[in-house]
Amino acid sequence: MGHDSICLLHECHYGASMAVSAIDAVMDSVHDSQLRLRLEESRSLHEALGQEAASILRRQGLEGRTPGPVTRGMAQMKTNLRMALRPLDSTAAALMSDGCHMGTKTLARQLNRLGEADVQSRDITRRLIGIEDKLSGSLRPYL
Repeated sequence: MGHDSICLLHECHYGASMAVSAIDAVMDSVHDSQLRLRLEESRSLHEALGQEAASILRRQGLEGRTPGPVTRGMAQMKTNLRMALRPLDSTAAALMSDGCHMGTKTLARQLNRLGEADVQSRDITRRLIGIEDKLSGSLRPYL
């Protein structure tokens, strides 16, 4: 497996891990049952795709790249502060929507930059972008 493929899989594992953490961070504050369902579904999809990327990396003798404690702490602090100031479903939706946009942008940039990645790595990246796009679209009624 080439360098570009490995880098792309690392980025997918990292992004999926960040998404799962972000969803977990807002879930206790979500009141609307449909919003909760959408977030739970997306969390499951992110988790499964992250595990798929990690599995491929493990077969290469590598570990998936996960967010470090500082990154997680800063994201958690931002989420907690915004949810404390405005504990509404619209705040949770806005935080998730911002995260989806950042994830989609980062993954698309890496997909374009790492042009020598294999078909499987590119497919996982495209599927993760699709999950992000789907979640972002489903959040619009709550913004």
